[in-house]
Amino acid sequence: MSPDEEDLQDVQMESIVLEEASDGECELSAKFVALLNADQDHGLSREKSKELRNCLERLSRRTLANAKIVATTLNNASQDILRVPDVFEPAVLVCDESGQCLEGDHMIAMTMTSIRVVILLRDPEQLPPTVLSENGTNESALFLKRSLMERLYQAGYPCTTLATNYRSHSQILKLYNKQVYDNKLKAARGNDALEPLGNA
Repeated sequence: MSPDEEDLQDVQMESIVLEEASDGECELSAKFVALLNADQDHGLSREKSKELRNCLERLSRRTLANAKIVATTLNNASQDILRVPDVFEPAVLVCDESGQCLEGDHMIAMTMTSIRVVILLRDPEQLPPTVLSENGTNESALFLKRSLMERLYQAGYPCTTLATNYRSHSQILKLYNKQVYDNKLKAARGNDALEPLGNA
């Protein structure tokens, strides 16, 4: 397991459900923990496996009902557990790396009827979605390659651009700042430091 995966382990749905169920305060939690232990010890019958899955689903719904923020991929937003009325009804959808997502991928999450605000994060001038097509002149593939962010950006929807770049050395920034951004970007002070990431 990578360090990044270890950092995320504690906030994974299964980990949160297990932590909340471990207190054994309710009958459902106690049943879930007992079935889980039995599964680890000697495996479960088909019927008991269904019971375990049912317990996990019910506990997951309880966890979702109390959640303020849920992170998932756009495609994963189609899961049944996230589509239970009166349990999980997000009002805001924030999509990171939106410029690299297919328009249809956005629509999966946007079909949640509770969504009232959509925020797309990314630079529409950078990498588009990856679409592979055997025929390089396939017009449909080129149309599909456009992200929702790019379409809205081209249509004149409001877009806030961050003008300070914190990643690139000023000499590297100069080239694409001139070619792509009409010299609107400014390098942060620390970008030209000899050891911008600290002592290696």
